[in-house]
Amino acid sequence: MICKNCGAELQEDVRSCPFCGADNFEQSLKEHQDTVNDSNRRAYFWKSLPDRMAKISGKAVIIGLVLFFAVAAIVAVVGAGMKKADAKRQYQREMQVVEELETLYQEGDYDAVAEKYLESTDRYGAKFAKYSETELLNYCYHCAKDSMEQDIALAKQQQSEEFLYSQVSWFELLRYCVTYEKEGYRYDEEEMVSYYRQEAMTVLQEELKFSGPQIALILEEYQQIEDYEEREEYEEKLQKLIYDSVTRAE
Repeated sequence: MICKNCGAELQEDVRSCPFCGADNFEQSLKEHQDTVNDSNRRAYFWKSLPDRMAKISGKAVIIGLVLFFAVAAIVAVVGAGMKKADAKRQYQREMQVVEELETLYQEGDYDAVAEKYLESTDRYGAKFAKYSETELLNYCYHCAKDSMEQDIALAKQQQSEEFLYSQVSWFELLRYCVTYEKEGYRYDEEEMVSYYRQEAMTVLQEELKFSGPQIALILEEYQQIEDYEEREEYEEKLQKLIYDSVTRAE
């Protein structure tokens, strides 16, 4: 380029003429513009920094949420798998207990069924209903049977029916048997119910000296009572009847 002051030839990027010292206006203007542009860029940077940080923070939040839900999903899947595995193991335990109970049941060992049922912590649900009934009838049976001789002896000795409370369980046992019969033996418990019914009838007739018609009448009255207090009053009446029966037989 040519210096406008002295006419000497200059390079375009020099700020002043090396011959006369005049300013290179175009270069000065260009440098000034570059300085302005640089200042504008810096100003825009600082002005836009909060927005960019917010965007970065927003992205971080989104990424965090994505990671959170991803981890939660993984935990849920793992938890569901563990829960399913636990449920499977529990089901297997229950079915093993059912198999053992059914074996004892088919053998007619109802004492062992009742004991096994009570020992098991996994004994809930419809598949255990039959064994639950077995345990209930077994309880009534032993409640009366195991103390029968002592109860009768004390009642005769003290001349009081109060000692015969447990012997009312024979009628309670029959009441349960009739209930299961009316329900149609929902759990195929007919053979077990028949066993306990026969046991109760034998004791009531041979040991406690009740006649068949007496037993039938008492059982009919007993079944019709649903109120708890009325049932207690009727059981006191049964104690007196049992006492009269065993003492009259002498």
